[in-house]
Amino acid sequence: LNPVFNLAIENSSVLYNLTNNTKFIAEILNYTERSKASSLLSVVKGEHALKTSDIPDDTFQYENQLKSEINGLSQLLEKEKTDDSPNETNINFFETKLLVLINKYDSLIESIENNYPTYYSVKYGGEVITQEQIKYNLGVDEALIEYQLTDSVLYIITITNTEFVVKKLAIDSSFYNSLNYVTSIKNVDLNEQNINRFNEFKHHSYNLYRSMIMPVSNLLGNKRLIIIPDGLLGYLPFDLLIEYDFVTEEINYRDLPYLITNHPISYSYSATLRYNSFFNARNKKLNNNTLAFAPIYNDNINSVDSNSIHLENLPFAKVEVLNIINDQEGTAYYDRNATKNNFLKHAGSNDILHLAMHTIINDSLPMQSKLVFYDDENDSTSNYMYTHEIFNLDLNASMVTLSACNTGSGKFRKGEGIMSLARGFVYAGVPSIVMTLWEVQDASGSIVMKKYYQYLKDGMTKDVALQKAKLYVLRDANMARAHPFFWSAYIINGDTTPIKILSRSNYWILAITLVLILLFVSRYLFKRDTKQSE
Repeated sequence: LNPVFNLAIENSSVLYNLTNNTKFIAEILNYTERSKASSLLSVVKGEHALKTSDIPDDTFQYENQLKSEINGLSQLLEKEKTDDSPNETNINFFETKLLVLINKYDSLIESIENNYPTYYSVKYGGEVITQEQIKYNLGVDEALIEYQLTDSVLYIITITNTEFVVKKLAIDSSFYNSLNYVTSIKNVDLNEQNINRFNEFKHHSYNLYRSMIMPVSNLLGNKRLIIIPDGLLGYLPFDLLIEYDFVTEEINYRDLPYLITNHPISYSYSATLRYNSFFNARNKKLNNNTLAFAPIYNDNINSVDSNSIHLENLPFAKVEVLNIINDQEGTAYYDRNATKNNFLKHAGSNDILHLAMHTIINDSLPMQSKLVFYDDENDSTSNYMYTHEIFNLDLNASMVTLSACNTGSGKFRKGEGIMSLARGFVYAGVPSIVMTLWEVQDASGSIVMKKYYQYLKDGMTKDVALQKAKLYVLRDANMARAHPFFWSAYIINGDTTPIKILSRSNYWILAITLVLILLFVSRYLFKRDTKQSE
């Protein structure tokens, strides 16, 4: 669908330039949101749609069955096509069968639209958010920047609670060169750092800032930024864009004018999803507890596509989860207790989920990417949590933290965005996800997470807490550890409202207060009864 939407956006832009009619600017936002939100929202709203209508259970089950069959067959088809020696007979069979299933699904949806309009309108209604609705939802200290990227044009839609501006910027190979350079820091060899590489980083980072932020910088002030990327921009942590360039003979990553210095930054897959009331209505907190996992891997060998890989232990992961749990109410499963089975047992009854573990990313088949729990040979449950399993989880969490390797990255597909483990949790209905864009350095990542939860406990919004945690690591680092590789991998996607985290000391204070109140009431009642008896 992306080429279709891009063409519609371009036509609206041309018509605006010809007529100066602002309705065409509104259309640009509409088409941009529709291109991002259509596939994601239809699944995310599914559970809510069921709860708001009287659709028969067998119809709902049949709908899910068809979707599951279509999804499974699509994966088989993709696997066959990407095989070293694809079988054309199998491909033709899969494609024919898939077409039959899609026709059945389309017929079912048409029937649902006619017979169960409430369910259809909630789940499949094509309405996307408007500029007025976004303005209403934005705080005075927030700005939303949404991007639409084509081969030669970048659209920048910027909205504050009072402004709505659309910029159209021509881009060329230099933009993509800078984008590729900056996002490649996940593969940086720190032993090869020199002044030339430092100046190259500054040049490319500033080039991206000049293209994507500077055209709308007059609207931003020191606001908290909500970034809605498009396409390859989803691989970029905007934190490390720098606001001006300069030539120097000294390597100094620590004191560069990073965008994050003045702007807390969060992300979303679309503005419609960001402000979808489904999340607000769905998440009824059972408690404020945190559930944390940090497996031990020892010498376990995990087989992936017949290729054996060795997973090293993550010693700081255990330190990370113990620091978090020791300072607040919750439970930590670590070492041999950090099993998938324990996660499945307890994940649905906790408000915050924290997973500090290895991930294995499958770029060819993103639904096969997985989190790796402890491999308990006595447990009938596999130690792998696949992306397609995450989609079907029943979670009540208000935040999931994926303190693992590559949880936000994955195979990029035009029309779908970046498929990733993190996106699986979005489908599961979690409104706020902290994730990583590349393999996190164990020690530095542990410090970022420790400070992040401390700032959350202080009542800060999630984006501000993550900003301060990163800046803490950056300012406290030596020149080698100040490289953005060590601190900019973590990003937050979705809702940024504060979380009421009660530390263990808070619980003691509450308990003592409650006891004092009970003593006071008991004494009052005793005195009253004594007077009455006299």
